[in-house]
Amino acid sequence: MREYACQQTALLLERMTLALQKAGEGDADSIHDVRVAMRRLSGCLRVFAPFYPDGAAKKIRRRISALMALAGAARDCDISIELVNRSGVGQRGAIVAQLAERRIEAGRALLHEVRRWKRHDYLRHWRKRLEL
Repeated sequence: MREYACQQTALLLERMTLALQKAGEGDADSIHDVRVAMRRLSGCLRVFAPFYPDGAAKKIRRRISALMALAGAARDCDISIELVNRSGVGQRGAIVAQLAERRIEAGRALLHEVRRWKRHDYLRHWRKRLEL
């Protein structure tokens, strides 16, 4: 079972690596892909936690959670803008402008954190920490 857990974790780490590479583009689809990759990896770490060295999965899940919050803030703005545009509400221009400004700020924060992850090469360190 440990071998299977390690295979699945390695696969999901690779998918997350690819998603993070695309996240630098900052578009809605790449942010969605990062969120999906993080959710799947986090779930894998939770389910297979007994097969990793003590406490490793929990620490990694905490770090993923922090990035997930940043990606979530950007994604929420994307969805809100789309919903407002479809709503037909009067004066939506002002609302969309405010949401767009929030989206820019959220995107910058996310991009900053993604660059930091790349600089520190967290995913490579996690492979070692999880003994993959």
